Amino acid sequence: TIAPAAKRAKADPNLAGVVEALEQAAGLPETCRRMLLAFVPHAFGTPSEERHASQAEAVRMIGEAMQGVETTLKEGADTESDKVADVEASRAGLQAALAKAEATQATAAEE
Repeated sequence: TIAPAAKRAKADPNLAGVVEALEQAAGLPETCRRMLLAFVPHAFGTPSEERHASQAEAVRMIGEAMQGVETTLKEGADTESDKVADVEASRAGLQAALAKAEATQATAAEE
């Protein structure tokens, strides 16, 4: 019965981002992920001012899981940016070494 709720949430384009974020939550145990996915249509399908306390708690838990995904994605992006900066710094060093070698070769060829 859990799977159909998750499938309904996936079908709703307004909830697709929430479902995708929960599916990417790496640190979330699978049983917890399934529970949160089952909550999505019920918790978000009710206007916030009309939500029962359990629906509001489900929204809070889903929000925490999504913040974890956001943090993980930002950390990954920062790591990749650092790698790009390292490659660019290495490239600049290699270009300088190439220019020096070409100048040395040109000087040697003139002699």
